[in-house]
Amino acid sequence: MRWGRNAIVLPPDSAAYLHRIGRAGRFGHLGLAINLITYDDRINLYRIEQELSTEIKPIPPIVDRDLYCRACPGAGGAGEASA
Repeated sequence: MRWGRNAIVLPPDSAAYLHRIGRAGRFGHLGLAINLITYDDRINLYRIEQELSTEIKPIPPIVDRDLYCRACPGAGGAGEASA
């Protein structure tokens, strides 16, 4: 999968992966990183998981807005802005 920009290509190693997903939330802001991978990328993704001692899970059917949005109008729950 080699589309025009780096945002589409799964980084080759864990350091590059952390650098890339770190851009999703910077300077105290929340962020959400979504990986789009091909069948061939699964081995590289597994290696990144092993190097980072983590599990990168599939995106759930419903994503909690509080994970990526602080004080979003209509977010409900902890992310709801107070009047």
